[in-house]
Amino acid sequence: MSFDLYVLDLDPTPAAADVHTLLEQDGGELTSSLRALVAELEERFPAPTEEADPGPWASWPLAQAAAGGRANAFHLTWDTAETTTETLIEAAARHGLTIFDPQSDLLVPPSAARVGPGADAGQHRSSTRRRWWQRS
Repeated sequence: MSFDLYVLDLDPTPAAADVHTLLEQDGGELTSSLRALVAELEERFPAPTEEADPGPWASWPLAQAAAGGRANAFHLTWDTAETTTETLIEAAARHGLTIFDPQSDLLVPPSAARVGPGADAGQHRSSTRRRWWQRS
């Protein structure tokens, strides 16, 4: 079982209920922004090998198009979900992309992730509350 997140290249970002319907569409060629994000993540977390740590991914390859290429599914291992989600939020924001958590129907638009020089990656969430991807 994996912790799944989708990165969306949709403008404007639809309501969460509409995203579920969009994700039912077959894959396609990823948009240029999604391709750039996947390439960045593949460079940061190379493909798993028998002798190397598999990294945070529950499945490979990372390019897993949905919604006609306007979304990409990322399947994370549960034990790496917290740290990898922070990385994914930051990377998606740099590319102007939205994160969607289908488990909780939460959308994190690029404007919610404060990234850049001097920005704290967790700044858009209260440090005293449980982060949305942590499950009890």
